[in-house]
Amino acid sequence: CTEDRNAQVSEVWESIESDMDFLAVTGVEDKLQDDVKKTIETFRQAGIQVWMLTGDKVETARCIAIATGMTKNDEEVFIITGDLGESLIKDKIRAYEGKNSLLIMVDGSALTIIMSRPELMRDFFKVTEHSKSVCVCRCSPSQKALVAKHIRILTGKRIACVGDGGNDVPMILEADVGLGIVGKEG
Repeated sequence: CTEDRNAQVSEVWESIESDMDFLAVTGVEDKLQDDVKKTIETFRQAGIQVWMLTGDKVETARCIAIATGMTKNDEEVFIITGDLGESLIKDKIRAYEGKNSLLIMVDGSALTIIMSRPELMRDFFKVTEHSKSVCVCRCSPSQKALVAKHIRILTGKRIACVGDGGNDVPMILEADVGLGIVGKEG
């Protein structure tokens, strides 16, 4: 019935919106900070390797890596996922040796396997030390901190970590230079 439609819609909304307890309501739009691409390009021109540690899925992280200039759309991306299992992860890491111009992407479940085996972890950080860029996706806040800590320890390099959300705090605290910025994440 289209007669008196507005009144009927209002009546339905009032019935739906009564006696409700909201646990949480949020709307989030992932949006890059201003000048991210320019900043990353400047870092890379200065010989600074860039790692992106994110909670995003592999596909989303790859799009972000392209948008930020960490890799180009037509460049090969070396992907290691946890569903491969320890043996294939080990083989993939060894196969990457000597291919310094690629982006390495690792998901959180593969990172868990890598970090649980000292030899595999050493090989992983040795290989990533010479890569163009590294992206760890589906990464928890504690994994971000662990990666930052091991980059610093295993490579002997000083690191800076930049984050724009509460989930970045553990990583920032592990850095030689930790920068928390006000941004889109909060």
